[in-house]
Amino acid sequence: MGRRGYPSEFRRKVLDLAEAGRKVTDVAHDLDISSQTICSWRRQEQIVWLLRCAPIETELITNARRSTPPQRPGPTWMKNWCQVA
Repeated sequence: MGRRGYPSEFRRKVLDLAEAGRKVTDVAHDLDISSQTICSWRRQEQIVWLLRCAPIETELITNARRSTPPQRPGPTWMKNWCQVA
């Protein structure tokens, strides 16, 4: 039977390498994993982050007193981050 997945510590270290400025394709090649896998992990991490922040953003919208919304990575940033050359 095949591998069920990668340990969460390994995923975190891979994402840290990519976020530190290394190209996703280089990290994937060095660790012998798919660059698409790394991008999927990043999307999953971003979804969890957004779900945790949803109540805060709802409160901000309700109060409408803040002039600038909280900063968070958007879809354009993620598309560029996961761009495979």
